[in-house]
Amino acid sequence: MVHAESQRPAEPTIAAGVALGLAAACWAVSLWLMRGMDMGLATRPGSSGLFAATWTTMMAAMMLPGAAPALVRHVRRNGGLHGALPFTGSYLAVWVLAGVVAYALDRPHGSTAAGCTASAPASG
Repeated sequence: MVHAESQRPAEPTIAAGVALGLAAACWAVSLWLMRGMDMGLATRPGSSGLFAATWTTMMAAMMLPGAAPALVRHVRRNGGLHGALPFTGSYLAVWVLAGVVAYALDRPHGSTAAGCTASAPASG
């Protein structure tokens, strides 16, 4: 019979594997969502629903691999996988909130802003 204590060392590895697997799946979904998008500077973010879906999957794809070491530490310190979902969910919620702010602040820039940006002296 296998005791729960002997299974505990595998839990951080499982958490990291699930996070990295989710990131890989989100990369595939992000590529699908962004196919055919214009990538120019004047590209509008689109509808709020499309933006939310694209932003959320893109953030999960890019940020979960970087968060995996923190997730592993969290699982080790808190004694199990039960805290992995709230940890990951709250981490991604912060990035979703950043997307909400970016979407809310997005305004098309006119020719004056473009001219000021293009004519600004280079620093360095």
